[in-house]
Amino acid sequence: MHTFCADVSRQNQESFLGTASPVRFWLMIECPEPWGNSALKESSLTEGVKQHLLKLYDGSSAVRIQLIKKNDQPASLLNIFWADCAAQKDRLWHGQVNSYQELLTIDFADFISKSPTAPFQETAQTHFFICTNGKHDPCCAKYGSNLFLTVASQCDNVWQTTHLGGDRFAANVLSLPHGAYYRRVDQPGLASIIANEKAQKVTLAHFAGRSCYSRAIQAGECLVREKAQLYGWQDLQLEQFEGDENAAQIIFKANNAQYHCVSIKRIQTNQFARFTCNASEADQIARYELISYQLQ
Repeated sequence: MHTFCADVSRQNQESFLGTASPVRFWLMIECPEPWGNSALKESSLTEGVKQHLLKLYDGSSAVRIQLIKKNDQPASLLNIFWADCAAQKDRLWHGQVNSYQELLTIDFADFISKSPTAPFQETAQTHFFICTNGKHDPCCAKYGSNLFLTVASQCDNVWQTTHLGGDRFAANVLSLPHGAYYRRVDQPGLASIIANEKAQKVTLAHFAGRSCYSRAIQAGECLVREKAQLYGWQDLQLEQFEGDENAAQIIFKANNAQYHCVSIKRIQTNQFARFTCNASEADQIARYELISYQLQ
């Protein structure tokens, strides 16, 4: 009998704070077909289009390309999203193309320094992307696909997407433009996330961090929000960071001009688990621990 890595992670009560993939720019491309383990490389897009898109990775490690879809049925128009998740300045653009060949005419690398141009238009609507790529990890199918099916007919701004990372924390949901990673999301949790995002608020129960930050800063923000009960996206801004991913002192400034100072440390626990269903060996589980918190 298969043991799902997400079930073991739940049993271990493994913390997911600070586990969002550090990404500032997201390119989401509608591709309504069954996805393989390496979805983009194994997709039906021509090699020319694939290479054009993959050039984005040559110049920046802050960009990530995802395939998205509603279902596996062919689409007459293909939806494309570009997001800049910079803290306090996050923005989302939406465009449509008739075919993937049109992507060859778009200089996506130029969007890193400039705002997207036609066929993209900025949108104020938050979109949600649920990882359902079961060929990458069975947990994404078990939890992600089932979660998507519960909302597919109700929300036009919820999509399936390829691998987001954190297989063992499925179901995983990304919100754009905030770049917020939500882990272990169930149906009630997704309803709360969607409602809170409309109110420009974070849902702390499932919040792992924002992709625009390093993992240490992600963990620091989560811990400050929990301590201070600050839920608005604009309630905190990063003021200072000292240290590294293993130990750091971080200062956030709140809207009321108060400073929230945290010291955190990444520690190795005594627990071991497979980080994906496909892993051959178990790894030691680490988590971020709050060392100190001060309000100034």
